[in-house]
Amino acid sequence: MKPNDPTVAVLVALLSEAEHELFDERAAIREIEGGLSRTEAEAAALLDVLRLGGPEVLEAMAAQMRRRSHLI
Repeated sequence: MKPNDPTVAVLVALLSEAEHELFDERAAIREIEGGLSRTEAEAAALLDVLRLGGPEVLEAMAAQMRRRSHLI
């Protein structure tokens, strides 16, 4: 499912398949068990993925953005 927040949606689209699965899982846990709204849960889940993945995730996302900008 596409995230509610457009900025979160753009960033999540840059994640690998495994990172995206982790994002979905973390967002569901935060929404259902944590009582957050879906938008809040998704934002927090994205931060979880970035924190857990370390600099490598950010570097991969930046590379994805550079590749996509060359396609425009």
